[in-house]
Amino acid sequence: MKKPQLKQTAIISASPVIVLFLLFIIYLSRAPVLIVTDLGFIPFYGEKRIKSESLRSSFFLFRRVKTVGIADDAADEIVQMAVSDISRRPYCVIFPFRFSAAARLYHEQFPQIPVVILEGMHSNDSTVSVPESEISNYHVYQTDIEYDFNLAGMAASALNTGNTGQIAIFMESWLQLKAKNSFLDAAGTQDISFFTAFIADEGYPDISCVVIAGTGAGILDIKTKTPVILFTWVDPLLLPGNVAVVFNDSPWAQTVQAVKMVSAGITNGKIKSMLKMVNKSKIDRSTLRKLKK
Repeated sequence: MKKPQLKQTAIISASPVIVLFLLFIIYLSRAPVLIVTDLGFIPFYGEKRIKSESLRSSFFLFRRVKTVGIADDAADEIVQMAVSDISRRPYCVIFPFRFSAAARLYHEQFPQIPVVILEGMHSNDSTVSVPESEISNYHVYQTDIEYDFNLAGMAASALNTGNTGQIAIFMESWLQLKAKNSFLDAAGTQDISFFTAFIADEGYPDISCVVIAGTGAGILDIKTKTPVILFTWVDPLLLPGNVAVVFNDSPWAQTVQAVKMVSAGITNGKIKSMLKMVNKSKIDRSTLRKLKK
């Protein structure tokens, strides 16, 4: 009687291993998601960061996420060849806005493969990158600017502890038109000033929190101890120590949302940025709790 029991026990104990092995085989067999980028940008974004975020996306999507590195001066035809070398039948290919011409060429060659164009925080309409007559052939997603700046307003309010000074926001005029109200709704009745350019001679006194979105990076050299909320793709390891919160709308940060929208058949939509708190050791506990909320 003992031998059958031992055999049954061995089968039961081996079952999880078999299931995991089968899941891994299925995972490898699924068509991957490809993200196109230029090689020159990878050091600024962070090679380890790309790997970790790709791994995170792969886990949530249960399919591999691979980066296709392209030489900075590569022609659109080379981009197409590089993508095909990585995978002949990807689930979808994600192109940043600057590769929109290459995306159109790839779609012409492989119309059955979904092509995603991430426009990010771009000042122009999607018709600039994709003609109106062709827009239904692509998945064109923009960064959800209103949502992001609503969160930025909450973060700025938390960092402006005690309302001791002014919140200064640096952004281009077109972005200000889209984001100002969303930011103010979340930040509340605080002393807030909007700037479209950085002027070193102004000095900017009594600033207790800075938000930088596309312009005004020069203030980092003046306000070296003032907490900063930064909209950037640059690796946080390369940023100054006073940067507290980073909003990242890069392709790697938006992959999971983009692929889910592709799966749902959504051809046009908005995607949130990835928010990350950095330099936590320099933020007091009370402020840190507010930011986490």
